[in-house]
Amino acid sequence: MPEVEPEVFQSYVAWLYSGHHHMEASKDDPVDLKDVALGKAVELYLLGDVLDDIRFRNKMMEIQTCQQDLKRLPNVPTMNKLWRRTTHTSPLRKMYTEMIIMRCCRESLAENVGSYSPELARDILVASLKQIETSTVKSFTSKLATFLEPVTEDG
Repeated sequence: MPEVEPEVFQSYVAWLYSGHHHMEASKDDPVDLKDVALGKAVELYLLGDVLDDIRFRNKMMEIQTCQQDLKRLPNVPTMNKLWRRTTHTSPLRKMYTEMIIMRCCRESLAENVGSYSPELARDILVASLKQIETSTVKSFTSKLATFLEPVTEDG
């Protein structure tokens, strides 16, 4: 498994023997340590994916959701790696797609979408579109005034 770092595999083996795994960073740690710990949890999940270890993947997902403040996402290279190394049915992909949509404003998404891999950007777009309520004719026509151009006295 050339894409797996030795320390990641060692953490997996330790989990096999003990049944426990804890992230190294806590809420009191500096931001960079949180990023490192979150990146490691993603790497461990990816290892569980390669090994087809559902229990381990679930544990890594639990760690990423329960011990995080849900305001932090992995950095862009880690997110792109996650999308590159998993399928479109990956539960972790689905979770992070929802988190991106939950925590990001539309302007921020629009500004940063260019740094995401095309598949990640597509997943964000599709999930965002699914959340938009379908407008009825009545509600849409009530918004007509917001689409009209202002008319000046000249024209």
